Amino acid sequence: MNVILNSARLSWAASSDPDGIACYYVYEDKNGTAVRVATFQPAVTEGTVLLPFPPLDVVSEVHHLYVVAVDSRGEASPPSGKVAVTIYNDRLPAPTKRCEVKYTSWSWRTGMSTNIKISNTGSVPLTDWRLTFAFADSGQRVTSGWSAAWSQAASAVTAAGLPWNKDLAPGQSLLIGFQGTHTGANPPPAAFQINGTPCTQS
Repeated sequence: MNVILNSARLSWAASSDPDGIACYYVYEDKNGTAVRVATFQPAVTEGTVLLPFPPLDVVSEVHHLYVVAVDSRGEASPPSGKVAVTIYNDRLPAPTKRCEVKYTSWSWRTGMSTNIKISNTGSVPLTDWRLTFAFADSGQRVTSGWSAAWSQAASAVTAAGLPWNKDLAPGQSLLIGFQGTHTGANPPPAAFQINGTPCTQS
């Protein structure tokens, strides 16, 4: 069996019957219901079956197919063994990011003060939000912060919501921030994530 996009190339052993083979039917087993999806002539022992793509919001669907030989009197043979064909959705829309982050930092000598605006741009609440990012320079450090529980391990920084602001409703924004130090360079982080999901940057 060979599958390309939504087409499955099937092959089967030739059947024999005293009355002669009229055709081969390919069926799909849909939860116990047989649905005919293709018909092939008696001399054919392979063919391509076109199957529907999954709905837009479904990554893949499995189709269970089998073959039945039909003789010239219309009598059907026992079904062949079933084969499972997985069709993947190549038309999934681009995922919509659920969060947006605006990072603004001011530097002086070896110090910095940074504001971060977090916005829920999705359609469901961000619950127990946890913002993560990595400093771009090894000399950047968080020394204290506000409106979040701040922690740092090497260059990785985490800001977790507090009891009074840990949930963000759709369309809601929150301003958090921190004081820190640097050793001469204070570039912004390259990427931000909330609860493991990448955010857009504004």
